[in-house]
Amino acid sequence: EALPGDMIDATDFWSGAVGNGDGDGLINNESVANGEPQLFFIHLKQAGFIEGAFDGAWPALIGSTLPNTDITGATFWPFEISESDYFKAGGGTITAGTTVNILSFGKALSGKPPQGAVFTPREAHIVDLKMDDGLSLEGEIIGGPSRGSTGCSTGGGTPVVGTDNYDFASSDLECIMGLVLP
Repeated sequence: EALPGDMIDATDFWSGAVGNGDGDGLINNESVANGEPQLFFIHLKQAGFIEGAFDGAWPALIGSTLPNTDITGATFWPFEISESDYFKAGGGTITAGTTVNILSFGKALSGKPPQGAVFTPREAHIVDLKMDDGLSLEGEIIGGPSRGSTGCSTGGGTPVVGTDNYDFASSDLECIMGLVLP
């Protein structure tokens, strides 16, 4: 059993595998060729869970390194996130110093992971409500501000778990979404 992208023996397990992770249980947010976020999609492809051809390149490109989606310019990016980044997992507060993996969904940014806004706060709330608890920073589906944004939640650029929610006063694209990975 291994986490895609973090698998330490992928090159032994699959012929033609391009890289291994470090096996620490976290998808390290690396901006390098064949980093764990890129290997995540390669390993899922090699296991037969997704289709596509993924090259592991950096900067990561939609369609060759990252999967295409129905939202133009948006894709998925797996990475680790710490308690200090204001998220909760599974309805309980992440213990100080704890880190979890999330699969985020955002717009591609030139030379950076895809962390640009895709949803308005109201749209993010609807997605969260249909799939989880409807709270921006709690549960298994989380919505937060995109890179450089202060919108999405009522806490602005420094949201606080338990007191903030989606900021319905904004009708701008302000949010990225994330799924907490088991």
